[in-house]
Amino acid sequence: MSEGSATPNTAVITTEYRGDVPVVHCSGEVDMLSAAELGEEFDRLLESGPPAVVIDLGEVAFFGSSGISALVDAQKGADGHGIRLAVVTKGRPVLRPLESTLVDRVLTLCATVDEALEATARPDDAVSR
Repeated sequence: MSEGSATPNTAVITTEYRGDVPVVHCSGEVDMLSAAELGEEFDRLLESGPPAVVIDLGEVAFFGSSGISALVDAQKGADGHGIRLAVVTKGRPVLRPLESTLVDRVLTLCATVDEALEATARPDDAVSR
């Protein structure tokens, strides 16, 4: 498991594995600095070639434009490597910006990590909200 930094008003990023699928948990505020850290973690994971990656944003309190950009880049990177990607969102801080920019239409969004793991296991039949 890798750990990110924990300073006030920033995100804490950790990664755990569920079988062979990395689950990147992010909590706190996703701004320019933490979005870059999230992108770096995702890029590192892509290089290891997992079948899928789940990004858990369920505990994010603020999600800025840099976070949206990081998710778009993550989806492009996953597509380029043939890796399935699902994003966990539980509340308005993440959903609202994704919906208002229509990025929610290009991502597989799930309510829980378990739902995201199921969605990435069945890419043709993905569960999304």
